Amino acid sequence: MNILAAAVADFVGLVLIIAMLDSSRIRRSEKRYEFQIFSVIALMSAISCVIDFFVFFSDGRSGALFRAINVLGNTYCFIANPVFAIS
Repeated sequence: MNILAAAVADFVGLVLIIAMLDSSRIRRSEKRYEFQIFSVIALMSAISCVIDFFVFFSDGRSGALFRAINVLGNTYCFIANPVFAIS
C-alpha cells in the first residue's frame, strides 16, 4: 500500500467519524452514560486515524524521531483496540 492509499483510507475514516459525531450530537447532549462511552470511542477512533497515517508515513524511515513516532503510535493503536472491544 502506498502513502496516498493510506492517507485516503485514514481521511475517509476520519470524515465518517466526524459525520457520525455530528449527526448524533443531539442524542449525546442528554449526558447519558452510554452516549458518553460512544463519544469517547469515537474520539479515540478519530485519533487512531490520524496516528495511523503518521505511523504509516514514518514506517521504514531512519532516525530517532521516526522511531519514536512508530513506537508511540503503534503503542496507542494496540492499547486502544482492546478498549474499543471492552467498551
